Amino acid sequence: LVKCSVCCGVNPKDIGVISPYRDQLRAIRRRLEIPGLEISTVDKYQGRDKECIIVSLVRRSKTIGRLLRDWRRVNVAFTRAKTKLIILGSANTLSCDPVFQKFLKLVRERDWVLSLKPGAHNDYESASSLWCEERPTVRRALDSEKKTKKLSIDPKKLCKKGGVLSDILNE
Repeated sequence: LVKCSVCCGVNPKDIGVISPYRDQLRAIRRRLEIPGLEISTVDKYQGRDKECIIVSLVRRSKTIGRLLRDWRRVNVAFTRAKTKLIILGSANTLSCDPVFQKFLKLVRERDWVLSLKPGAHNDYESASSLWCEERPTVRRALDSEKKTKKLSIDPKKLCKKGGVLSDILNE
């Protein structure tokens, strides 16, 4: 999602990736080496915000753990986005908690859920690579630490209802 957003012209400085789990953040950092992209814990984001926030609630265990049982911490994560909030996690795991059950009910009622098949992250990486390769100027900007043109998020695109990729790629 981050790579697709950047390839579409979203400035990496406008994107924040948050997770309460340090192991998850280490895994994300290994996959995403994009200059300007901020990847941090929920606690470090307290009092700060970004245009687009991606919250990863993904973990190895099938329980939510003590970090997500603290609703204040979850509130911090969910309220850091100015324009677009994307939450990644297992509905099966999250539904074990009464608060997350209510949250999942709300997002399903509003048709805000995009179900992904196992291994979907590989599909999105492939899609973003192909999309970027078709646009060499964007690819060069992504590869270069010194960007010649700063682009920011278009709030009209990010606020539209629809799948995450359709917000950005199909416009």
